[in-house]
Amino acid sequence: MKKIICCIMVLCMLVPLMAFADDNAPIIYYKNGKNDYIECEHNLDYYVQNIDSSTYSKGLAYMLMGLSWSAYNNVDENNAQNTPIYKSFQSFGMQDIKMNNYYEDPLDENYGEDNCAYTIGYREMDNGKNLVAVVIRGSFGEITESSDWNSNFNCILTGLGNHKGFEDAASKVTSGIFEYLESNNLTDCVYVVTGHSRGAAVANLASTLLLEKGINKKSVYNYNFACPDTTTNRKTYSNIFNICNYADLVTQVPRDIKQFVDILEEVSFYTEIPDDESMPTDVLEAAVSNKWYKNGQTLWFNQGIIKETYNDNVLLKFKQIEELIYNDSHSQSKYLDYLKQLPEIGTYSVEGDIVVEVNGKRILSDQPPVIVDDRTLVPLRAIFEAMNAEVDWNNLTKTVTSTKDDVVISLTIGSKELIKNGTIIELDVSPQIINSRTMVPVRAIAESFGAVVDWDEVNQAVIVTE
Repeated sequence: MKKIICCIMVLCMLVPLMAFADDNAPIIYYKNGKNDYIECEHNLDYYVQNIDSSTYSKGLAYMLMGLSWSAYNNVDENNAQNTPIYKSFQSFGMQDIKMNNYYEDPLDENYGEDNCAYTIGYREMDNGKNLVAVVIRGSFGEITESSDWNSNFNCILTGLGNHKGFEDAASKVTSGIFEYLESNNLTDCVYVVTGHSRGAAVANLASTLLLEKGINKKSVYNYNFACPDTTTNRKTYSNIFNICNYADLVTQVPRDIKQFVDILEEVSFYTEIPDDESMPTDVLEAAVSNKWYKNGQTLWFNQGIIKETYNDNVLLKFKQIEELIYNDSHSQSKYLDYLKQLPEIGTYSVEGDIVVEVNGKRILSDQPPVIVDDRTLVPLRAIFEAMNAEVDWNNLTKTVTSTKDDVVISLTIGSKELIKNGTIIELDVSPQIINSRTMVPVRAIAESFGAVVDWDEVNQAVIVTE
């Protein structure tokens, strides 16, 4: 088992993450080493002065993904002015640009354990406030010879219930931010924090730490791309956005490791599995035995294979896992290409303030769950399909009928009656249409089909178990 989990954690991270650039232009950011740059419609100032931090901005997401890509440099910080991220900060008019922990050797002793490279800069905006931008680099170096990778696998829990490797790095970034503010005598600040992959995970927790240190969420803009899970104690801050690709396995670890264990244990032809002792027992247990989340709300899109499409053939399952890993679904270009379409938030599946899990699998829909009169409502098709129940919608009567095994239930929009096999059951809240989606009470639906429903107060999660 330990060997299999090691394999999965390594496979999920096998993605090339280097990007270089060398060019100059106004209000642009560099995306790779082929002199490519992207001209932005607006500067960062525009977004933080015109858009609330809790409102998803497609333009800001596109810009910050580009900056996150620019952060992948493996040059010594003494050559900072020739790097893409430095030039990107310059193009945004940032002052006192600092590149921290950019060493040539991924095992440099000065880098230490559970650290990360990040760039920080500031500029005074027209409204008199100071804009502070922080871009955190993803993993640097080969898996077997990198402090970043060692930290990625350090998923034992901290006292806050977080991934230790990510939290320790986030704490260092947060301390660095406050030291930077003090050195520049900066007050009345607005913060933009972003990153890709490992950088996203660190940014997710660093933004959480900023908020927990008393900074108003209206002053923190956080967008994280290809973000792994970071915590078992989820905070539902509305200003933290995680943009993730369904087909990207990195976004689903450690949470979904269990789903791959049984598959890979049956695949005898795979030989590149690390030795049993390559990861400490407590790390492996933490990866498998806990429920993992990301702070904030997660927006899912799909470019590639969705893992739920596996069939029962073990070899084909494994082949699909390989395709998921090597189809470039984690790459910066994949994310930037998607965001280039500037999709509205409605095109994503949303994991919002309330999480609903059915048999360990989260329900995702373009309309997140909502609470009405202390009852959680979910999109009707999402809950019925998650429970493998057939569903039929009568648009004339606004009635939904669902069948599973020998149980037939029906509900009507606006009515507090649920009919189960001809028996009327009174509901606390009626089904209703929200944002053009039919929403139904999850507890009533699940219990009608014989499932057990629990409420996880800490993670604001409805847990349905059949």
